[in-house]
Amino acid sequence: MSLVTLTGLLASISGVVMALSPLLQARRVHEIRDSSEVSQAFVCVLIGNACVWMVHGVVTSDVVIFLPNVVTLVAASVTLLVVRRYRDGGHAPTEAEPASEPDATGDPAHTGELARVHRGAGSAAARARRAVSLTRR
Repeated sequence: MSLVTLTGLLASISGVVMALSPLLQARRVHEIRDSSEVSQAFVCVLIGNACVWMVHGVVTSDVVIFLPNVVTLVAASVTLLVVRRYRDGGHAPTEAEPASEPDATGDPAHTGELARVHRGAGSAAARARRAVSLTRR
């Protein structure tokens, strides 16, 4: 195996592994059901970049360039769908999070504030701290 073939193979494998990395973000967003801290623009740039490189791979008949970018396109597209699904918390209030019924304190405004904390922006740790502080009122 020539050095060019070997480096091409390693580059392609590395490209596929890197192409799968957006799925790590999609998994995390799905777990916490909140994508407010994920840049949709970043994922869109990944998709656009993959498309350009796929075209280049087709024009030059270079599978080493084409294949990792197909994987990138699929992984980034799935990630974008997950990010959009969980934008603003991605769910409507459930029975556990009534939108207008009062909570244990009897204050309907407090219930709405607590529900916004669960669906709102910020890290999971920050939301947990806000939720704890609200339940202590």
